[in-house]
Parts: sequence; structure tokens; C-alpha cells
Amino acid sequence: MLNPEGEPVAPAVEYGKKNPFPAELLEKVLLSGGGSRKETWHFELSLEGSGLVYEPGDSLAVAPTNAEDVVEALLEAAGLAGDELVETRMAGAKSLREALVSHYDITALSRKVAKGWQERSGSKELAELLDADHKEQFKDYVWGRQIVDLLADFPVGDLAAGELIGMLRPLPPRLYSIASSPKTHEGEVHLTVAAVRYDTHGRSRKGVASTCLADMVEKGSAVPVFVTPNKRFRLPEDDSTPIIMVGPGTGIAPFRAFVE
Repeated sequence: MLNPEGEPVAPAVEYGKKNPFPAELLEKVLLSGGGSRKETWHFELSLEGSGLVYEPGDSLAVAPTNAEDVVEALLEAAGLAGDELVETRMAGAKSLREALVSHYDITALSRKVAKGWQERSGSKELAELLDADHKEQFKDYVWGRQIVDLLADFPVGDLAAGELIGMLRPLPPRLYSIASSPKTHEGEVHLTVAAVRYDTHGRSRKGVASTCLADMVEKGSAVPVFVTPNKRFRLPEDDSTPIIMVGPGTGIAPFRAFVE
């Protein structure tokens, strides 16, 4: 943003992890064709007026929301309606359903979550899995499972909404390698995202942020974002330096930015 003299003007609000910028989705294109094993999307977001700056090699953090069907499955497993009022650490009083959609990680099954659930359920079987001598058995149980499976496998009667919230961590942002250069796309940031979908243990699973972008965000709507710099992932200062670009699992996104 420039003043009448053409000089940069700092935004009135500083955007970051605690206050993500609501970036407008300008473009959304499915890159993979029919029959492809992967579902890869191209997203273009506006950073106009944000004051956010980035360089190729940086990441864009996206603050996602949980899918409604995932929330409903968790509520069913917990035996809760969803309209119960709960006090959240980050947004005050909300309905349980709203809190689960927007504020809490309801999928990642950690040892901490399992331990808290064991204390509430009193399950001897779960206690045995959590025993220090059964680390491999616990690892085998957790693989491919989520919190909804834990609640279904070790049911609890008369669970209070606050108890469910108390065992969950805040919903973390998802970092994606930026797939654009500000020299080519001024005021914009681009992402290349593979939507994660798979089936395990009789349930359909999906990546929280990747399918939030693919399924729940339409052109013109806002996506909460902030930039995460990566000063150790930069092009050489000397333009004549030979470069070999290798994407071992990270994909093409950052290299598109470098090429631009």
C-alpha cells in the first residue's frame, strides 16, 4: 500500500499467528486430471492491504476449520448434541459444535489425549496400551486412527462437553510452501496443495487444512493466513550459481516460486 507520494504505508493492523490476515481467495484450480492418484490444487490469494511480505522459500500458514462431518462423527462418538455451551480458551463462550469446528484439533490422536481419555473412562484395556512396556502396541493402535476412534473404542457414559474440550489442543495452523514470487505476482501469494484423503479402520479420513481449502473455501471468500519466513531456504545471491532442485516429499511448490 502506497501513500500519495508513492511511499510504502504500514498497515494499521499487524497480522501474524495470533491475528491472521483474512486473504481473499482469487483463484482455485484443480490441476490433476481424471484418473490421477493425486488431487492437487492451485490457489491464488490476495495479500492487498495486509502488509505481509514474503520471499521464495517461505511458507504460508493457513488457519483451517474442521469439516462438519468430522465434527458430527466426534459428537456422536462422545454422546453429545453439539449445542452445549462451553468456555474456550481462545474465543470465550461458544456452542460445543462451533468450538469443535473452529478452535480445536479433533483428529490427532496423541498419547496425552489417550491418557486423559483413559483416566475418564477407567478402561483397563486402554491403560494396558498406555503402559510403558507396551509402547509398540500403542503405536500400532494409534496408526491410522483418530480421536473419534478412541471415543468409539472406549466409550464413556455421561460425558460433559467441558470434559471433551479439556482433552483437546488448539487447532494448529498448517504451513504450506509458497508457490509464487512477489516479483511476478505483486500483492498475491500462490499455493500448490495436495488434498489428503484416505480410508483406514473402516472410516474415511481427510487432511484438515488441505480439504478445508479444496472443499470448503470458494472464490471470493476469506482464508486466515500469515507468513512464516525460512531464511535457510533461499536462492543463492550469485545468479550464476548452478542449482539442482529436489523435492523429497515437499512437492513442486517452492521450486515454482524459485523459477519465477
